Amino acid sequence: MLVALEKLEPIHGELANYADSKGYLSDGGQKGKEMEPALDAALEGVAIEQAKFYDGLTKRDEINTQQAFEEAEKDSLDYYRAGIVLYAKQSVRLSTDFFQSAGADASAKPFEESLGKTAQMIEVFIFKPLNLPREKNIGFLFAEKS
Repeated sequence: MLVALEKLEPIHGELANYADSKGYLSDGGQKGKEMEPALDAALEGVAIEQAKFYDGLTKRDEINTQQAFEEAEKDSLDYYRAGIVLYAKQSVRLSTDFFQSAGADASAKPFEESLGKTAQMIEVFIFKPLNLPREKNIGFLFAEKS
């Protein structure tokens, strides 16, 4: 990413000086037009490197979340809380594939499974502290009390 930013910096600096000095008034914007391809290429390079950087952060985050889930005491609230986070993040990631493939079966199945795991973790997380059977519908949480 730094290399891409280093390529952008002199172009940006030169164009900033050009704009600040209002050089475009004397040349009708010719210098800006000439520098546009270089600016576009440098910005594209930064965007590509930024995407790689964020992909790396996302992968590291998923590894850390998976580790927290695996290290949590089984059947504890921390376990289910970590499971909610893990499976919800996976569902978000898998939703991209699902929508880009227009719901193709190859992407629908993993997406559906991840959503199911998320729902299961949420269900237990809600009912466990209330000491209620998991089969009970959560609608009672929103019912008006008489």
